[in-house]
Amino acid sequence: MAFIKRPDQQQIKEHLAEYLLKTEMHSERDDHKTIETWFSRLRLFYGMPFNYIVPDERMLPTESLRFFQVDNNWMDVLIDGAFSIGSSKPMSSNSQLAAHIAAFRESAKQKMSSIRATILSKATGPAAEKAKKYLEEYRTSESNNLSGFFLRSMVITGWPGIQVHGFSDAAAQNSIRILRMEKLSSSLLFVIFEGVVQSVIFEEPSEGVHFGVTPDTIPPTTELRYAQTGDGVTSGTVITGEENYPVPMRGTSTLNVLRANTFAQQLINQPTVWPPNTPPPYPAFTAAQFALELVQGVQSVQFTCSATPKNNPA
Repeated sequence: MAFIKRPDQQQIKEHLAEYLLKTEMHSERDDHKTIETWFSRLRLFYGMPFNYIVPDERMLPTESLRFFQVDNNWMDVLIDGAFSIGSSKPMSSNSQLAAHIAAFRESAKQKMSSIRATILSKATGPAAEKAKKYLEEYRTSESNNLSGFFLRSMVITGWPGIQVHGFSDAAAQNSIRILRMEKLSSSLLFVIFEGVVQSVIFEEPSEGVHFGVTPDTIPPTTELRYAQTGDGVTSGTVITGEENYPVPMRGTSTLNVLRANTFAQQLINQPTVWPPNTPPPYPAFTAAQFALELVQGVQSVQFTCSATPKNNPA
């Protein structure tokens, strides 16, 4: 197949050059903002076909977490390719035009973070205040490096409100901003950070406090907490030595039904749940104190990059 040169190709190039050169580019122009936003989004892979990012499904198997770092050279070539539409010659052939394009490209890079800020600014209800805070923090990008991950897992389906926190150090002390966080499907999460991520913490939604037990053993266990404040202890504090207290269940039922009355009676007569030196008979054990023994907070999982490089499996 032969490619036929469009007769108006040179005119398109000249029109672009005339538009960029006839007046100084002004950041407040609507058309300037539109083009700048488009390039900022392109740097975050918006609008890019997914198979350009993950060319083979085997690179992203089910129940997998894959980290990546964006090649700045590759991204610059992508942007140059977008600028070259309608031109058969390198933009560098016109030094003045090339200078304007370089400035345009740098401006788009700095404003990448405003893309997420704009998305967050459209939030309503309780999320609106959080969005305003993010909007102030995401004015300009501070790093030329981008990194991120793909998480393909049923976790995304089961916990649609999962929270992600990225850090530039293995100790998870220095947080880095999220420039893009989007579910590409019901089980695929795509996240891009501003900077090189070294540690990521996945956290259940903050409203995910619930009642439950730890099912790793038979019978399941729970952490006993002090039911009352006194004698140097505070109610709700986990009792040392009682982190794996067995919880009675209804026979061998696969429903995992708690024998609530039996468990409550055990706790009433359990001396360790009361402050030290509390003599029997123990105080009345209330429903609130019973709930305190079963409450489960938000769970989190941390992934940290290894300091020692490892070879990929064959």
